[in-house]
Parts: sequence; structure tokens; C-alpha cells
Amino acid sequence: MINVKILFWRSVPMDVSIGDFEQFAKNWKDKIYVISYQGYPKERQQCGFSLKGIGNATEIVLSESSNPMKVAKKIIDKNYNCIHLFSGIREHNQKILDYLIKKCKNLGASPLVGVFSERPNMFGNRVEKMLRLFGYNILYHYLAKRYNKFISAFLAMGGIGVDTYIRYGFSENIMFKYMYCPKLPQIDAKIKTAINEIKFLYVGRFNYVTKGLDILMNAFDKLEYDNWTLDIVGGYGDRKAEVINWCNTHDNVNFVGSWNNEEVCIKMRDYDVCVVPSRYDGWNLIPNQAIRSGIATIITEEAGSDELINASGAGLVVKPEVDSFYHALEKVTAYPQICEEWKARALKYRDKISEEAVGDYFTQIIQYAFLGNSRKPSCPW
Repeated sequence: MINVKILFWRSVPMDVSIGDFEQFAKNWKDKIYVISYQGYPKERQQCGFSLKGIGNATEIVLSESSNPMKVAKKIIDKNYNCIHLFSGIREHNQKILDYLIKKCKNLGASPLVGVFSERPNMFGNRVEKMLRLFGYNILYHYLAKRYNKFISAFLAMGGIGVDTYIRYGFSENIMFKYMYCPKLPQIDAKIKTAINEIKFLYVGRFNYVTKGLDILMNAFDKLEYDNWTLDIVGGYGDRKAEVINWCNTHDNVNFVGSWNNEEVCIKMRDYDVCVVPSRYDGWNLIPNQAIRSGIATIITEEAGSDELINASGAGLVVKPEVDSFYHALEKVTAYPQICEEWKARALKYRDKISEEAVGDYFTQIIQYAFLGNSRKPSCPW
């Protein structure tokens, strides 16, 4: 018999996906446990994340014990017949999943397993990418062969994540396109009826390898028009000193420091276009925040969440290359009025990715995968 208690197994506590989770917690009538191996990393704490309690969920941090795996095994022993949802199936989570499978096998039970996962990262120089491609191809084909038969629902971040894991051998029948859905404020957008000077905004880590700040900097350096400003928001990253120095040597560019996570959407309303030059992201949150704020986004096709901009039409999706990003910026500076169109599209689209819409979709996935609902849910975005 299925026990509809749900256990979420995570590396860190709920952070970027807390919005949909809170809606799911409202929908779910039984007990929910969020079990994290460790607490929030320093960079998340700097952005304002903290353990504040999530609806009716009980939160457990394993690293607060002197023997985290022993605690995890005790939890499995008492809850082996519940629904177990894993944020990835490597490292600590793989060990916990293996113990769950072994426990169920010994008791003649079938494990009830779901997985959330970004696509594996492929960033780095050409040699590093080739090595990752080769290594991940072996690793994830092995993981698919080992765990496919135990997984009832695989929630991959974005369509690019779904396609990636299907190529690795995970069953298409268990795949669901998903996203990180942050908790965002309910706000009214500010729509400027006439845009003369375009206000661009970058929010994120100061990094070249994954976040592509060098793409952004070089693209802006090529602009001939002068009808724009760029504000850079952030407080950490291995290229922080270089990025701040670049800001200080450009009259149109300002480094404005860090914003608390809860302030981002409210402050975004004062801008026209967010810029996301990612070389790799599992799911970059900026499009979620920009669409909620009613502003446009220029984003690369490696951000994961670029599918939101394609679907909404609230901006442009480009390759993670200087020339491609430059041409997108050039288009906006040459025709500022396009921002008005993009902003209107963002506002029209934002209910499709609200916490309620995504949380209800997640609830439907669990009901379909584990509780016998006959209709496979459709992704709302």
C-alpha cells in the first residue's frame, strides 16, 4: 500500500524552487519532509536565503548530525514505503537512493522514486568540454541503466534537460519538463510609454566560464549607439575585481552592488531589458523574475530558461557568442520602441509561470506518476 507521505532529498534546503513547492505543500494533504544534506552555502545566504519554514513541511538538515548517512538510513527505515523525490541521483543522494532500493528489495516492496535534475554541465574550454562530454556520456548511460526501472517521474529542468536525459537512455515515458520556480512578489509592472534611453540590467555571479560576463562586456564595448545605460548587480564570483574595474572605466555602466533576493523583482521594474549572457546554466532564474516584473530579456540559448523568452516573445534568444549578443543589443538600441512590445508580452505571459501554475502542475505530476491518475499533465508554459 502506498503511503502518500512525501520525502524530498536535497543537497541544500529549498531555495530557487521554493515558490512552486509552497503551492504544492498547500495542495498536498499528507506530511511532507524536506531533508537536506547540508545548509545553505555562503553565496545563497548573501542573497537572503534562510530556513524560515515552508508551509506544513518538516525540514531536516543531515549535516547537523555527526553521522548524516546514519540519520538518512533511519529515516528510510521508517518511511521506505513513502514517495521519495531526489534532487539529482549522484553523490550523497545516490547512496541514499541505493539504500532505499535495497531496503525495499529486502521487504518485497517497490520503491516510489522521483527525480529532479538539471542537465549535466558542459562548460569549459574545448578540451574540458570534450572530456565532460565523453565522461558524462558513460556516467549517465550507466545511471539510466541502473535506475530507470525504479524511477516513476523524472522532472528535468527545461526542454533541453528532457532531451539530454532521453539521449542518455532515461525513459521518455517518465520525463516531465520542469523549471525552478522562485517565490516572487505580487507586483504591478511599470510600463514606460516612451523609451528613449534604454536601461539594461545584469544580475548574477561575476564569472566568465558559466555566466559569460566577458561575452556581455565585449558585446557592449562594440555598441555604437549611446542611448543606453547598464547596471551590474552582484557581489560574488571569481571575476569580481575585473568586472567592477570594467564598470568603473565606462561612463554608461554602473556597478550597484548586491540586491537581496526579495528585492530583485521590485527593483527590476525600473529597467527595460535584462541581459543573460550564460555559457551554461541549468535554469537561470532571471527570465522568471523579468517576466514577473514586466520587462524584457536578452538571453543565450544555453541558459535553460531561454525557452520562456521563446515562448513569451518577451525578448531575444541568441547564441553564447559576442557577435550574436552584440547584434541583439544593437537591435534594441536602434529601435528602442521594441521594448514596449516585449514588456507587454511579458505581462501577458507571466501567469503561465506563476507559483500557483507551476505548483499545481507539480501536484498533477505526482498524482499521475504515483497515485494512478490516468491523464498525464501538460506543462503550462
